[in-house]
Amino acid sequence: MNENFLKYFPDVNIPEEMDRSGRSPYLNIGPYVVLQKMIRESEIREIILENMGSFETKRNRYNERFDVYGTTIERQLFDGEEQKRFIHIFYSDGRAYGEKQEIKQRGKRLKAYLNQCVGRECESFGPEIQKYFYLHYENDGRTPKLAEENTKAIEEELSLAGYFAIVSSDRMTAKEAIERYKSRNASEKLFRADQSYLGNRSMRVGSDAALSTKIFIQFLALILRCRIYTDLKDKCEAMGKRPNDMTVPAALKELEKIVMIRHLDGIYRLDHAITKTQKTILDSFGLTEANVRYQAQEIGKILQETEEAR
Repeated sequence: MNENFLKYFPDVNIPEEMDRSGRSPYLNIGPYVVLQKMIRESEIREIILENMGSFETKRNRYNERFDVYGTTIERQLFDGEEQKRFIHIFYSDGRAYGEKQEIKQRGKRLKAYLNQCVGRECESFGPEIQKYFYLHYENDGRTPKLAEENTKAIEEELSLAGYFAIVSSDRMTAKEAIERYKSRNASEKLFRADQSYLGNRSMRVGSDAALSTKIFIQFLALILRCRIYTDLKDKCEAMGKRPNDMTVPAALKELEKIVMIRHLDGIYRLDHAITKTQKTILDSFGLTEANVRYQAQEIGKILQETEEAR
């Protein structure tokens, strides 16, 4: 359970006494407030242990999209605070297998290291070793003579493998919580990425006003790109596959092929029919071939009227 707990609080109001003291256990990230791992992990552990076995095989608790089981617990987390929080507990079979293997391998490495230290005078060991092993020393108190596994601690770690929790201040279901978190996580990754495709590495402007304008336009473009990315991702999940044409650059390149040309009668029309790939991409944004043809007709009328007015 080393990095399992994701404790997000949408729109939390930080208690005033914590804010004034300067010792608030919260860390602000945008509109979300994240409870630092070291402060609340023990409480989240207890809540998970209390509810373990109550939802992990229930079909009505299964989220097929993310392959997890989830349940929601309402509880007051902070002393002296009236507002209750909603702890959304999740369990993943695939995640459990990977984390159990990681715990076992870490235990093997620590045990091999301790075996090398037996009979030698060593410096004091770190908290991880002291957590998973009982250390027996010679009379000098510095030379280990036996390292005995703390089976209870290791078994608890193994039992918690595959579990994680999202905490919200707003009332929502476990399904809504993980969908909001996953969607937010994907958007943040996109915004944190290197936006070299927007030309951020070379502004090439001659004034502060031009720089501000360019950054503003780039920011709008990034928002649009994020929306396109999200819609394409949702469509791929609904299809159950991810075609090569469903990435943002490939989709835009494919849609650029939808062009209008001026025919011999002077009317602008679509150059060719909408392809199957283009229909799939358009469907990601809630558009159909009929929408494209209607817009093409309207644009054709405007262009024709413009030419007649000259």
